[in-house]
Amino acid sequence: MKPGKEETIWAEALLRARSGGPLVAGLAPKNSDEAYHLQDAVMAKLGEVGGWKVGAKGLTDEPICAPMPLACTFFSGVSLGSSTWPLRGIEVELALRLGRDLEPGMIGLSVPDIWAAFDAVLPAIEIVETRLAGWEEASPLTKLADFQSHGGVILGSPRPMPAAPIDLSAVEARLAVDGKEVVATVGGNPARNLERILLWLVRHCEGRKPGLRKGQVIITGSCTGMSFVGPDAHVHGSIAGLGDVFLTFSAS
Repeated sequence: MKPGKEETIWAEALLRARSGGPLVAGLAPKNSDEAYHLQDAVMAKLGEVGGWKVGAKGLTDEPICAPMPLACTFFSGVSLGSSTWPLRGIEVELALRLGRDLEPGMIGLSVPDIWAAFDAVLPAIEIVETRLAGWEEASPLTKLADFQSHGGVILGSPRPMPAAPIDLSAVEARLAVDGKEVVATVGGNPARNLERILLWLVRHCEGRKPGLRKGQVIITGSCTGMSFVGPDAHVHGSIAGLGDVFLTFSAS
């Protein structure tokens, strides 16, 4: 479907903000469909999709998602210039890597089918950024249109998938900044049920381009809440049993 004039204007404004232009004010999607359409309009100009972020505020809340541009996907140990990342919100997340394309028409959409489609699990750090003016006061739908405030993701080393689905309520996660632990949680991801949000994502992505494809990484919501770090910061995230992931911001 060809985007409408208003959607094109907002998409261009968000793209300019990503390139150092003014932050966007006044964006107000009427519903989640409008927010997701705007995501797609922006993503069409950003290149290849490297993965998806998905999460939920609780067991009974509707999940939400956003594509993650491949250009904003990095690997553990990366050093990033802090001027490009002014907000620098940090979340430690559990990530899964797709070992094959995953489409509703190809499988029975059962939990075992979906679980079998992934070939690796890994720790990740999501960088939370915004293209919005007045980000803290922006509505949930406005933030959703802006890729649910996704800035980038840093991936740790992949580990083989466990035989049984992962229990989010048992995941132990830690975040340290400049050598000092600032957050340690057990079961900190509010979605609680990993299978539910993955099943929702598969169904949601039917009809969205490019869909869920082999090699994409799915991050599944913050296990540590969000912390903000300074312009010169060494960030260390870890998930018990999965290992560590590192990121450095530099102001120079």
